[in-house]
This record gives sequence, C-alpha cells and structure tokens, in this order.
Amino acid sequence: MQSRFAELEAVYAERYQAQYGFYRPVIGRVVEKFLGCGDLNKGFARVRRDICRHEYLLAFVLERSGNPAESGTRGGTSIPPGVIGLA
Repeated sequence: MQSRFAELEAVYAERYQAQYGFYRPVIGRVVEKFLGCGDLNKGFARVRRDICRHEYLLAFVLERSGNPAESGTRGGTSIPPGVIGLA
C-alpha cells in the first residue's frame, strides 16, 4: 500500500484534483498512521460520538485468542462507549 499511496500523491493534482478538490495534507497523515498501526483486516469497531455524531473506525490488535465480541474486550482493552458495530 505504501508504494501505491506514494504514486497517488504524485499524480493526484493532475488526475483527481478537478473532480475531488485539492489534496488535503490530513490524508497523508491518516495513511501514515494507518500503515504504522492496526490492520482493519484483523478487526475493527465503528465508533460514533454521541454529541457530534462523528464516526470513525477503530482498528484492533488482538493479543490473545478468543472472541472479543463476546467478552467485550479486544486484546485486554475495553471496547469504548459509542461502538456501534464490530467486524
């Protein structure tokens, strides 16, 4: 994914800016954090904040075997309030 993302950054202005708008620096920061953190293929929660209704995905890191959805935890960490789905 790293090489593909670097390619996207290099061609974004030419190929996509007219349709999607300027390339926001936050995109690069988010991708870098993703590459250095949890892998969504290994599980995630969709979290919604009650006050502002903002939603985001929270990647999990499983440290032990078991079914976290049944126990309410992932890798020994409690699932935060606002989780509305597990995958």
